[in-house]
Amino acid sequence: MKNQDVGRSWNLSGSLSKSLDHGLSVTSAYSYGESRNTIDPGSTAFSSWANNQHAGDPNNPGLGLSNGTQGHRVFVQASYSRSYFGFGATTISAFWEALPSLQNFSRNASYVFSGDMNGDGASGNDLIYIPLDISEMNFVTFTSGGATFTAEQQAEAPARSWKRKNGRPDGHRGGRFVVDPAGRDEA
Repeated sequence: MKNQDVGRSWNLSGSLSKSLDHGLSVTSAYSYGESRNTIDPGSTAFSSWANNQHAGDPNNPGLGLSNGTQGHRVFVQASYSRSYFGFGATTISAFWEALPSLQNFSRNASYVFSGDMNGDGASGNDLIYIPLDISEMNFVTFTSGGATFTAEQQAEAPARSWKRKNGRPDGHRGGRFVVDPAGRDEA
């Protein structure tokens, strides 16, 4: 194990603040940050290596989004302050924050095989490739249980099943899905 110098991170932020009459003040801010590294550290060298999701060689995983990457963050804060008896003051504040978060406060997620697909001795760290569309999938005719399934039948089945369960993608990667309330497949 050795140190590397291939990781990087950056952050952009801005804020507005205004003091109003009668002790009221408001502040709002936005920031976006991204960090990339090859391995998110663990408590031991083995856990850092075994729990690092990768597409190929676990000893040379390439850059990926860090578990600590910030992403978008927006917050608003309001305070009211009042002095009593000419000394000291009492301040009451409220704070609201919008910060996308997944399990364990990580803002990104990976789809991985639950087994050891590449034979490196670690389970659950091999990334699954999710095709962007049907043109990236390879199907061959096969027979199972006496029924023969052509490549064309296999190519159409996942799309029908996905649309029936999740709706029709709106054409953008990571976009929203439009679900037909009648449950019909849409072309």
